[in-house]
Amino acid sequence: MKVHHLINVLGRSHGGAEKIALELHYGLMERKIQSQVVAVKQDGDVKSTDFVSLNHRSPYAVSAVLSFRKYIRKNCEPGDIIHTHLFPSNLFASLAVRISGWKGILVTTEHSTHNRRRGTLWGRIVDTQTYKRYDRIFCISEGTRQSLASWRKRESDRMFVINNGTPLVFQSNPYQVNKGKRKIILSMGRLHTIKNYESAIRALTQLKANDFEYWIAGSGAEEMKLKQLTEELGLVDRVRFLGYVENPKELLLQADLFLITSHWEGFGLSVVEAMNAGIPVIASDVPGLGEVIGDSNAGCLVEPTNETQIASEIQRLLEDDNSRLEMSKAGFERAKQFSADSMVDAYIDQYSELAGEKIST
Repeated sequence: MKVHHLINVLGRSHGGAEKIALELHYGLMERKIQSQVVAVKQDGDVKSTDFVSLNHRSPYAVSAVLSFRKYIRKNCEPGDIIHTHLFPSNLFASLAVRISGWKGILVTTEHSTHNRRRGTLWGRIVDTQTYKRYDRIFCISEGTRQSLASWRKRESDRMFVINNGTPLVFQSNPYQVNKGKRKIILSMGRLHTIKNYESAIRALTQLKANDFEYWIAGSGAEEMKLKQLTEELGLVDRVRFLGYVENPKELLLQADLFLITSHWEGFGLSVVEAMNAGIPVIASDVPGLGEVIGDSNAGCLVEPTNETQIASEIQRLLEDDNSRLEMSKAGFERAKQFSADSMVDAYIDQYSELAGEKIST
């Protein structure tokens, strides 16, 4: 048996869904389970042996259906599993499976609590075609499952939660209380409107005269707009745009606080990475992030557009060394529940159940 992961784009900088697909791929390979990642589009000029690219200019190219069909006919045996990630790959794969006549197991992972299709007539038509052919729909959090189930009630009995996981880089808590030095507030993630960096930046103007810097690790379409905002607010000397960071370990070791003010998140891998580094977390009070924080003292939740509340929590934690230390300890322990190994093992259990036999590892 072989698992084929079909996804929109892979390349230079990966988002959460891309990271999860690759992490699952690597985890399966480490367990001697055959796996292949197939991307509709390759990002930039990056060459990689980690995935096959179908070389379309856009992941929304309808001709990708025929490329998927060709790949399936050439590479997928009846006992294999096709595992899709993200729209429109999950739609194109369902169509390709139908027209190819392939008889195997088709599963998908739902990576978000929101998209533009939900609540629209065209979205209902498209998603009916997308989801009805899937044997199982995995959701990266309970919030993701509930959101999808409210939209696609017919498939709700085929939805199962498997929390995202990430490699836990730190085996012991490296966090140290920074006394008397400039505090570093860190955010990580693509510069997109859903990440709501604007509220985070505006909140900084309400802080008292603390000695701090705000570091943003990520790239994206909002970069120029956000840089202009920092100039308008007089924060050029406080906000640093670091661009895409391949390995954030050194950033995590330097940070005093982690801030994420997204309008929504399916899960929040960056929060787990921050907690694993022992960094106190301030996060949006939205389903995916709230689940990661849980009922522990691993972080505090804020309304994503309430800049006064965001500023107040930053101020409180910057000034309270003991609170930061207690949150650091709780977060480090909480992160242990979201390891990459746990995620991979959970998927293997689901694959085995669908295949009707235990997949040896």
